Order: sequence, then structure tokens, then C-alpha cells
Amino acid sequence: MPGIRWPKKLERAVNRKITSVEELTEHVNGIQETVHVDEIYTKIKDSFTSYVEQSDYPSVLRVYNQKGVLPQSRLCNLLGINNKESYLNLVLSILRENGQDAITIREALRKVIGIKI
Repeated sequence: MPGIRWPKKLERAVNRKITSVEELTEHVNGIQETVHVDEIYTKIKDSFTSYVEQSDYPSVLRVYNQKGVLPQSRLCNLLGINNKESYLNLVLSILRENGQDAITIREALRKVIGIKI
């Protein structure tokens, strides 16, 4: 799981107050020297690949970074869910039932991550 923590390093590097153009230039140059995008991508992809290969979907959902936008989406209203926890519980219950919807979710994850099983 250490690979999943890398985006936080990037967030910390970018999220700071900049008060001048010179400081911005120095800051951006510093980010390029300290944040290695290819390494971050590889570690995240390897972690997700491992989770999918092990059918560890709770871990996939735990680290997936876009759940915060769910409450503002129409999806929540259509599914009758109102927060991230409701969404996670819904997806996990579908995966536990192991029906066609679970197969579809697993296949979509494998396709996105690039796993051929």
C-alpha cells in the first residue's frame, strides 16, 4: 500500500501559498525535481493491479480518489444514496452477490487497469 500514498506528496508539493512570480517559478522547478510522475503512476497502477488480481475490491474503493464528487452527481439520486459510505456499501454488496453486475464491475476494473485474466 505504500504506492497509494505518493499522490499526497504531489498534493503537498502543489498546495502552498505563492506570493510572487519568482516564488512560483522556483516552486514549479522544485516540484519537477522532487516529484517523479512516472514513479507515482507505476506505484499506483501496481497497487490497483494487485488489488484487482486478489479480488480485494474494498481496497480499490478505499483508495479510489474520486468518491468525493458522488454526492453532487445524479448517480446518487438515481441509486438512492446520499454519501460516500452509502456508495461504498452499495458497490461492496453488489460484489458480494457475485451476480452479473459484480462481473461487469470486475471486468471494468480489469480493463481500466490493463489486467488480462
